[in-house]
Amino acid sequence: MRVLTFALVMLISGCVTAPPLTSHFLNQRPVRLVNEADFISQKRNHCGPATLTMSAQRYTSDVSLSEVTSLAFTPGANGSFKGDMLSAARRIGLAAYSIPSPERMIEFVQAGHSVLLFQDLGALWIRVWHFALLLGYDTRNKTFILHSGPDAYKENSAREVLRTWERGGKWSFALVPAGVIPNGVSHEEALANAMALMAVGHQRGALELYQKLSLLWPNKYESYAGMAEVYFSQNQLTQAEVHLRKAIAISPLHPGLQFNLSQILYRSRRPSEAETA
Repeated sequence: MRVLTFALVMLISGCVTAPPLTSHFLNQRPVRLVNEADFISQKRNHCGPATLTMSAQRYTSDVSLSEVTSLAFTPGANGSFKGDMLSAARRIGLAAYSIPSPERMIEFVQAGHSVLLFQDLGALWIRVWHFALLLGYDTRNKTFILHSGPDAYKENSAREVLRTWERGGKWSFALVPAGVIPNGVSHEEALANAMALMAVGHQRGALELYQKLSLLWPNKYESYAGMAEVYFSQNQLTQAEVHLRKAIAISPLHPGLQFNLSQILYRSRRPSEAETA
């Protein structure tokens, strides 16, 4: 019973120039901010699982490196694909929000989150792909503080980190608990995460995020339709109907909602009502 569909496409591009540091970063009073995260020294070619596990363990103690490795590491490729990293994050019940700019990196770090960075540490045409975890910064020294490879809380030039991040396609994301929507995240971004959680089978996480969406955007039908989908998949038909009718009240002409209501009514053994839904 799916009303919306979502496709996530990753593009990789190369660039040799370093993006400018934000004026917000440069103009701050001297400050050193570091978010804590248990450190995991990576095995060769396992920077992806190590980085993802370190970030995930900030919110849940139930996840292990071996579990994440089984979800995110591809032995034949000797590494982790970006799509698999996102999928693994959601399979363990966390939302993953794209961080498209240095400004957003700093905002997320200031809010207490960590940011997973995809870097190209090579030079010229030689590509050396790497995942690292951004935990903080020091404005006095213009450095970023990362868990990276064998090094915990490593300080690197912020310009150099951003240069390698840009060479890696400006790809980064932050993990947060499913029921948390960070400041500045749009309805569409949060909705996409809820749908992605549902797509990988993490119904509890999807439901938590749909519930949060309904509180922040009560006049949007999608969160109620999403909750109805979760309840329908669990055969909680009364709850599914209640929430789907809320969605229909907001968007009464949406044909997909009416069709989904008919499916609920049929399964509830109310065929005459289903015929007129």
